[in-house]
Amino acid sequence: MYNQTREDNIPALSARNTALQRLTEMLGTSKSPSASDVQNEAGYQFGLNQGLQAQQRQAAARGMSNSGQALTAAARYGTDYASTKYNDAFNRLQSSRQQQWNEGASLAGLGQTGSSQVAASGTNYANQASANTIGAGNAQAASAIASGNSWFNTGNQLAGWYASSRKPSSGNTWASEWDANNYPGASSSGGFDW
Repeated sequence: MYNQTREDNIPALSARNTALQRLTEMLGTSKSPSASDVQNEAGYQFGLNQGLQAQQRQAAARGMSNSGQALTAAARYGTDYASTKYNDAFNRLQSSRQQQWNEGASLAGLGQTGSSQVAASGTNYANQASANTIGAGNAQAASAIASGNSWFNTGNQLAGWYASSRKPSSGNTWASEWDANNYPGASSSGGFDW
């Protein structure tokens, strides 16, 4: 199951790693737009030219096309237009970066969830494997104890059976009679004469 869980989460882990790499790159390459970046945006030159033409037409209609006032107004319009467009471009870039960051962070988070699932699965596998090993050891120990008890009980039963089958003669203990009957060097007092 652990291997299957890991295999199932490989796409999420790969996506997380890719997202983290991209987020790291974004942190290292974050910069403000330059004036040429703004001027090269689609629509910048068109908007600037349309505004200047509108001012020139208005000045021409009043008979002031080449006057100092018309030239000052055109210069002010260009400066204001550039500042406004730079702010617009800066805000768009920030918004785009924020969106990319959020998407990358979300993808990294999903990958982290997959990583957590793999880690939990590994922990569960390790816990179950160790519980099984401990259980097997306990079963073997119980079997050895039961076997030892069985042999011990068998020995006790045989000793009891033998003791009950031998009736000592009067006045002698079972051990002294047994020694005297079975070992010629045994004394009747229950010991051996060495």
